This record gives sequence, C-alpha cells and structure tokens, in this order.
Amino acid sequence: MASHFFGQFLLDLGEIDEEQLEQALLSIDEIDLPIGQLAVRSGVLDQAQVDQIKRSQQGHSELFGQLALGLGLLDSKTLDTLLEEQRATHLYIGDALVRNGALSSMKLAELLDRFKESEGHLSAPRIPAELRDHLLGITILELLPRLALRAAHVMLKVVAVRDWIGPSTLPHGVSMDVEARSNSISVGLAIPTELGFEFASGMLCCDQELINEDDIEDSLGEFLNILVGNMKVKLDRNEPEIAPSSYEGIPQSGYAVDFETTAGSGMLILSLL
Repeated sequence: MASHFFGQFLLDLGEIDEEQLEQALLSIDEIDLPIGQLAVRSGVLDQAQVDQIKRSQQGHSELFGQLALGLGLLDSKTLDTLLEEQRATHLYIGDALVRNGALSSMKLAELLDRFKESEGHLSAPRIPAELRDHLLGITILELLPRLALRAAHVMLKVVAVRDWIGPSTLPHGVSMDVEARSNSISVGLAIPTELGFEFASGMLCCDQELINEDDIEDSLGEFLNILVGNMKVKLDRNEPEIAPSSYEGIPQSGYAVDFETTAGSGMLILSLL
C-alpha cells in the first residue's frame, strides 16, 4: 500500500491534485503487466497457452508462473527472466508523477525524504500478520483506495486496520463471498448516507439530486464486483467462484479497515475464511 500512502501524503501537502494522482495510477496500470502478458510479448508463450494456464488455475491457489512450470510450458530460467522483467519495469507512484510532469525529479527526491521521516505517523496503519499473509485479503486492501478513486471518484484514505466484531451502526452495507481452494474471504463495505450519495453519484456519473437510497446499495454492490474483479486480474487467476452480493448487511467478524473521505468515514470488512 506504499504507493497509495505516498500519493495521499502528496495530496495532504498540496503538492499534487486528485487528477494528477489518478493519472499516475493509470500510468502504473499500463506499465505493470502480469506474467502472462509479458510472456506473450516476449514470444515464449502464445495466447492459447496463456489461456490454458489460466483455465488450470480454476480451483487452485498456485500462481501463474508455478502452473506454467508444472504444465511444462515454461522452464525455470525463462520464468526467472520474466519475473526479473516484471520487477525491472515496475513503475512507482513517484516515478509516474515525474513521467507525467506533475513533479520534477529533484522535487520527488525531496518529498520522498520527507515521507520517510513521517512514515508511521501520517497514514501507514499497522496490518495484522494474518491479513498481511492472506493473498486475497491483502490484495483487496491494496486495491481499495485506487479503485474508489477510479470507479467512484472518491478520494479515500485508510486510517486503521483493527479486529472487528459486529454489528455495524452504519446505515448502508453490502457483502460478497469470494471462494478459492485455500484462500477464501467475505468482503463487506459499510458507509454512512452522505458518503453513500457521493459514492453512488460517482459510480452512476450523475448529480446527487438524482440519487435515491436504493441506488446507494446497488452502487456499493457494483463497486464490490469491480474490487473483486480487479483482484482476480492482479493475481492473474482464473475466476474463483463468487457468491452473489448480499444486501442483508456485512460480515459480523473479521478485520475492519477504517477509511476517511471528505463526505464521511466508512469501513471495509475482511472476514478471512
């Protein structure tokens, strides 16, 4: 989550605006390619082989590269080369801002020093080891701020991660179950009404005056679909089985990820199964 925290740090200082941050995040997505795409681009796999590997991921927790080795489609040396290329081409948020002209290289170096001095005090909540080691959970947590900005045009800042036992007192909540062979999770999102109207307005691209409370629930459910869908793409998995969104509420235990926005505070609930 370091990229988002540094971006939030720059926003708090007034060094960049929300549009510049969003453009930097889009640049990162364009540059940071999954192993399958890198393999096709370099000619060591074709698209049919990539699709074969992805199909074999269904119901399994192995990563793309591990399955490619097991199927005999890649050897260890080639996989190591692809992983090194993936690491070498990774675009950090600061570099993306320089590349897009939002910051100079000299200014970035100065701000990185200031960020390192303040890290741990500004916006870097401690993440429990169980959640940090849970592949689905930590990936969803990392994607939350970026997708809130992109899909709902809501600038969201994670302020704490804590143990959670329900029920929630927030009026709007949805949940979704994501099942994989060894890593399953129940994801819930709970927000106040004012934030709900802002969220739905951004998701539906219309004025808040045209939003009703049913739209809030529908928008939250759609946002969870986007969040989980991006998680699957990021992990380069074939689709895990996803239960339909439940509009009955949110998980009653797990970890609460508290976040703040200009329209109020909410929480993402991650119940590790």
